[in-house]
Amino acid sequence: KLFILLLLLAQAVVSQEVCDVRHSPDDLPGEDHVDALPLGEPIEQPAGHAADTNQDGVVTTEEFINFAANQANATDSPKPARQGPVELTADNFDDSTTGADAALVKFFIPSCIHCRQMAKDYKDLAIFVQTTYPRLCVGTVNCEQQKEFCDAFGVHSFPTLVLMKDPIVFEGEAAQPVVYEGARDLDSLKAFLAAQNVLRQ
Repeated sequence: KLFILLLLLAQAVVSQEVCDVRHSPDDLPGEDHVDALPLGEPIEQPAGHAADTNQDGVVTTEEFINFAANQANATDSPKPARQGPVELTADNFDDSTTGADAALVKFFIPSCIHCRQMAKDYKDLAIFVQTTYPRLCVGTVNCEQQKEFCDAFGVHSFPTLVLMKDPIVFEGEAAQPVVYEGARDLDSLKAFLAAQNVLRQ
């Protein structure tokens, strides 16, 4: 829609006169000096304007159409992938884990030194999983902000890492959570996930 709108605007530049709002030294404060440009006349712009590809201070119709197309493509491009663990809450847990075969969740509190020490390795793990094994969700729950949610999982020490093999039914009888008790470095976390057979593409 944005591209169509910009393209119509560009066509209007070609088919109609364009009002170029400029200021002259003789204008009174608050007044605009308006010149009507002839049909198809290039529009002068300050040097450095994004649409002025050759930086000559003049934006031609062709340059404007190309600029409009590039802007539309940038708007329609997909958002960059999330870089790091998903911040999970009681409100977004179901939506964030929908479609995942499993979810590894770190329950933490910001004041916990052990939580902070493993933060970089856990973020690196999340990036590794997101780019290679998108069917696995790696997330965190801040238990200072989500105390009742953490209490519902029976979490009282930090950090606590829990692998939920089927996060959709975690709270039901079919749930089979696995509490991680190994080393907290990146390689150990990867080895744990591999042993649990949840690294699937």
